[in-house]
Amino acid sequence: AEESREDEVAKLQAEVAALRTSNAARGARVELLETARRDLQEKFSVATAAAAEANAARDAAEKRIQEIMNDPELFLAGRKAKPRPASLSRANSLPVHPAKAH
Repeated sequence: AEESREDEVAKLQAEVAALRTSNAARGARVELLETARRDLQEKFSVATAAAAEANAARDAAEKRIQEIMNDPELFLAGRKAKPRPASLSRANSLPVHPAKAH
């Protein structure tokens, strides 16, 4: 009876040790997931801010284009100006041939 009790105690101690190891591994996984979540959250916040900034710039550009289109003097002055500013050129990466820049 004494030996079976010692066996039972040893078995329970082994189970406790296994559970502690399992819990430690689970804790390490949780920490890794939490670190990854924080990293992704930070990147998402940066991307969201960049998107908001880009949208604001687009809105401002669209508003300015509408102002120019609605003001005959500005519109005609822009059409006569040579060369066109790269920021207003639709194909700003392509060179504008002088004969075609009216």
